[in-house]
Amino acid sequence: MSKKYERQIDDKDESFGNNEGGERKIDFEDFDLNSSTGEMATAPSNAVRNTGYIPPAAYVSSPTPPQRQATSPATPQPYVPPTAQTLYSPPTVPTETEPEQLFGQGPTAVGVDQLIPPKPKPPVRIWNIEYYQFLFDVDTRDVAIRILRSLSPLPAGFFDTVGDKPDLWGPLWISSTLIFTLAVLGNVTTWIKFHFNNQDPDNQWNYDATKLGIGAGVIYGYLGLIPLLLWGACKWFKIELGYLQAVCLYGYSLFIFIPITAVNVISYTWLHWVSIAIATLISACFIVFNLVGIFRPHMGTGAILLLVAFILHAGLGIFQVYFFVAGSVTIKTS
Repeated sequence: MSKKYERQIDDKDESFGNNEGGERKIDFEDFDLNSSTGEMATAPSNAVRNTGYIPPAAYVSSPTPPQRQATSPATPQPYVPPTAQTLYSPPTVPTETEPEQLFGQGPTAVGVDQLIPPKPKPPVRIWNIEYYQFLFDVDTRDVAIRILRSLSPLPAGFFDTVGDKPDLWGPLWISSTLIFTLAVLGNVTTWIKFHFNNQDPDNQWNYDATKLGIGAGVIYGYLGLIPLLLWGACKWFKIELGYLQAVCLYGYSLFIFIPITAVNVISYTWLHWVSIAIATLISACFIVFNLVGIFRPHMGTGAILLLVAFILHAGLGIFQVYFFVAGSVTIKTS
């Protein structure tokens, strides 16, 4: 079945052209009307194609929409009235591990300190205590091992034990203890000698307080000055030895004199000399044997430095006899 449609368009636009009556008539080709769907299924005529006119989408056949498959209706669920538990759920009580997470200390929590960037630390100056913190970065075990090394000159492996962490904690503690024991036990020794050997009841023993100042000046000066001279000589002859390494070596070498001061309380002068000589020999050998490995590539210069170091250390040992021999005695005259 076909019909002929005719459409009149009132258009005065010059692009389409006007006829005499001001009207333009466009004839469309017959369209086959589908009797079942009522849609036009044919395209426009050649005349319409030549004019370049595209008919509205209403005149173009559209594909048949897909048929929706019939589905079985869903089974209605019975109505369940809400309960108090479904309407309100109480907050969870934190467990033992949850407070850490709540405060940003747990493994999965984000704390306030993580959200706020940390403030940059101010630079550490030479007058701040933190500047010298690395010099005391040792524990009791490290100090004990280094002390045991100083008591046995062989094998010489003190620098291997210290490594790259020379400390000042051990040297300062050892030297301060030695100064205190020399001053106190030295006066105790002279007091014992006075009471056992004094034959004149008019004589009076006095405590010698100057021993503390003399001991501090000599021990601290030796610990600071001798390693400095050794370090300067090594720098001059291009021998690798750090100043802190030298201070650490000399500081721990003084430990053996601490138990010797306790032995010297026994009031025998020959015992003072023998005990201090033995301690000085062990301490000096500890220094020399550990420096031999550093001076081996420069044995000509190193031998002289080792000899000087041995003599100076022997002088320090001999000086300690003064604390046990010299005493302050006041002689009363009538």
